[in-house]
Parts: sequence; structure tokens; C-alpha cells
Amino acid sequence: MSAPLPVNMSSQAEFLLQQQQQQQQQQQQQQQQQQRLLQQQHQHQQQLQQLQQLQRMQQQLQHGQLQPPLHNQVQQQLTTAQAPSHMDLVQVPRFQQRGFIEGDFDYLKFLSFEELGQRMSSLDSDMEREIEDLRRRYHAKRQPILDAMDAKKKRQQNF
Repeated sequence: MSAPLPVNMSSQAEFLLQQQQQQQQQQQQQQQQQQRLLQQQHQHQQQLQQLQQLQRMQQQLQHGQLQPPLHNQVQQQLTTAQAPSHMDLVQVPRFQQRGFIEGDFDYLKFLSFEELGQRMSSLDSDMEREIEDLRRRYHAKRQPILDAMDAKKKRQQNF
């Protein structure tokens, strides 16, 4: 910075103080930028490791060297979910419910291609069942309110 130096001492001190503050701000900005870069680099490394792990698992699955750890559990829960309960509700496995709520669908990577295909093909019917169940629950909650409103109207008309 080639700014003209002020004549009196107080303005020189102010000028030097401003320069020092600017330098400190620049240093802080550089440190923050370095931290962001390190964080991004760390995230990229983690993503790369996850990708490599998934690729290894996929290769092992293709060569029959690895059985998905959740295979039997998923199969059991799928058959449970497809069997109608006494309340005719869709039974969603616990880990799937958590996945829907938290947006965590990591369990899907342990499923075979056929299981994923089955899930896709049954998704529409499952969603329709859930929508129908929600409709039934809505009407079950709504009907007593409507009945109470009708009863109140009749009482008011009788007076």
C-alpha cells in the first residue's frame, strides 16, 4: 500500500493502527479459508473412502464372496410387511421408518439388485396402501367432530 503518510503523530498512529487491523483481518480470512479447504478435503476423502468401500462390496457381491448382513432380516421383514395385519396396516420395518424420518437410506446398499427391483415394483402399491390408511384414519378422527357439530346444530334448532 503506497498511501501518503500523514503529517502529525496522532494521525500516523491511527494510520498504523488501521493497517495493523487490516492485516489481522486478512490473516483471519486466510485462516478461515484454509480451514474450509481442509474441511472440504476431509469430506472428499471420506466420500472417496465410502465409494471405494461400496465398490469393493459390489465386487464381492458379484463374485459371491459376500452375503449382505441384512439379507435374512430384510427378507423376514419384507414378508412381514406384505402380510396383512389384523388392523390392515402396512408394517414398515423399523430401520426403514428411521430412514424415512431421518433421510438415512444406507440400509439400501446392503440389498441385492433383485431386492431393490422388488422394492421399486411394490412401491406404488405400498404407497397406495399407506394413503388409504391415512384416509381411513382421517375419516375416523373427523367423523366424531362432524357428529358433534350436527348434534349441536340440532340442539340449537330445538331451542
